[in-house]
Amino acid sequence: MTLLVWPATGDSAAAWWRLGEEGRIARGHDLADVAAMPGERVVLVAPGSAVALHWIELPALAPNQARAAARLAAAEIVAAPLDTLHVAVAAGGEGLRPMAVVEAGLMAGWLAQAAAAGLEPDHVVPEPLLLPLPDEEPAELHWPRDGRVVVRGMTSGHVAEPELAALLAEGSVRLLDDDAVADGLALRLDPPALDLRQGAFARRWRLGVDWRLARRLAGLVGLILLVTLAIQLVRIARYEAAAIGAETRAEAAARSALPRATRIVDPAAQLDRRLADLRGGGLGFSTMAVLLSAAVRDTGGVELTALAFDDDGRLTATVAAPGTVEVDALVARLAAAGLDARASAPRPGGDRPLADLTVTVR
Repeated sequence: MTLLVWPATGDSAAAWWRLGEEGRIARGHDLADVAAMPGERVVLVAPGSAVALHWIELPALAPNQARAAARLAAAEIVAAPLDTLHVAVAAGGEGLRPMAVVEAGLMAGWLAQAAAAGLEPDHVVPEPLLLPLPDEEPAELHWPRDGRVVVRGMTSGHVAEPELAALLAEGSVRLLDDDAVADGLALRLDPPALDLRQGAFARRWRLGVDWRLARRLAGLVGLILLVTLAIQLVRIARYEAAAIGAETRAEAAARSALPRATRIVDPAAQLDRRLADLRGGGLGFSTMAVLLSAAVRDTGGVELTALAFDDDGRLTATVAAPGTVEVDALVARLAAAGLDARASAPRPGGDRPLADLTVTVR
């Protein structure tokens, strides 16, 4: 949909047309009665009597360069100071382009009228350029409106009194009514042949905030934070439960290993102390027993018959040996393993003599 808006001037009242793809579908004169629909394009019509249209030859230029060249061309055509004028030029490549010259104050006033009605024009189009191009040249299209005639030729466009328009006509003239102008107008304005909304009057896009969406996003962020917090709390609870379970199991293990009358305070430390007590001093029972067994095994004819270990780390053993030579060899092997062994004199003991050994750490 396209909404056309004519501002009020000293000669005519404000007006509006609403266009569909097939032409005009509504019209009115009070801008307070019309509002832009969602997604609707708003086009402000610059009164043809206030806009001077010229066609100038320009090379292919960037938009800013084309506007600068158009201002230079306008300075040679109009007598008014350029700083009071708004000059706009159509986009395009090399060749003839329409150029519009209008007083900057009038342009600002038209936009202010639209803003007062709650409208923000997407485009501002000179009134003669609403008409289609003539079918042939020289020929003109005339559109009688509000007691005047809107004229468009191949390279011309203006508004004049009916008698003057007829006098200045070039070639054949075809009259158009409102319906003929509205027919296909929405397509002709997409995009317009010349848009005055450029340079100082280019549309300024406002950054709007969708508060409803912002509130929804804030709620979503809050929900994510709550879920994250809940996950962390569940993890903490699981870790706490696991720690309590491990502590309970450690206490149960300590109760089974420590004497019954022992009060469990620190299971790990108490078990370490109990293990140290059981191991005894020195290298401990296990290590010293292994070293003694290895020495007995490597000494021929020697057999271990008794073994005892006290809390001081002293290992007492009784061995059966053929004689003193074998006992001395066993003592030497224990010494080589880092142990201090003292053997008693052999005494009778069945089929072989027995000797008592006292083994300590050096």
